[in-house]
Amino acid sequence: MAAAERRDIMEAVGVAVGSSDLSGSQQRERHVDLIAAVGAASARLHYGDQAVPIVGAAHRPSGTPADRLAAELAPMLWHLKAGGQEQTALRVATMFALWMRAKTEFEAMPAEILTAFSMRVVQEWVSTSCARCRGSGVLEVDRRLGKVSPRSHARNARFVNCDQCHGTRRASPNHQRRAEWLGIERAVYDQDKWYRRFRVGVVWLEQIARRLRRPLQIESGRRKIAPQ
Repeated sequence: MAAAERRDIMEAVGVAVGSSDLSGSQQRERHVDLIAAVGAASARLHYGDQAVPIVGAAHRPSGTPADRLAAELAPMLWHLKAGGQEQTALRVATMFALWMRAKTEFEAMPAEILTAFSMRVVQEWVSTSCARCRGSGVLEVDRRLGKVSPRSHARNARFVNCDQCHGTRRASPNHQRRAEWLGIERAVYDQDKWYRRFRVGVVWLEQIARRLRRPLQIESGRRKIAPQ
């Protein structure tokens, strides 16, 4: 199978953690091995070491507080986004708020605002597809009624670029709703440049999640988990 056709490792983890039956069959055994690899990869992050095998880890010094938080948060981000485990969203947001508390810009922020901000950032990081066109980038035109709607794959349909994402398929920031979510006036949102904080917050989440990829590839190789 060509590399381009192989399932991305994050998607593979999502399938594994979403499996309800981990007993028997070669495929299910692979799921168990992959879940174990995620745990070992997380341990690498906890000890601030992504390359050296985890041997005698109990006798090794832990990494920085940021390393330890990232070690616990990274696999949960994968479970949430790839595995669809929405029940972890609140815990993820709480942990991400703790992680951000170490940043100068957020260290003195009221807890309720920081938590609300964290929850919204997590939501936007998970839900990246445009809601208007359902991630298709186009809207279907009803020639009879003159209306547009998400793509229905009807025969001989006419399509136009989505008027919200403009064909990018990605969700566009809704600054008014963000301000309402935070419980602040839109003027305050603009004045304090919250749009920058949201942009940086999403980048931070992506960076934390990405930290798991390299150690997971190492652990998958050790276990000879072949990509599919």
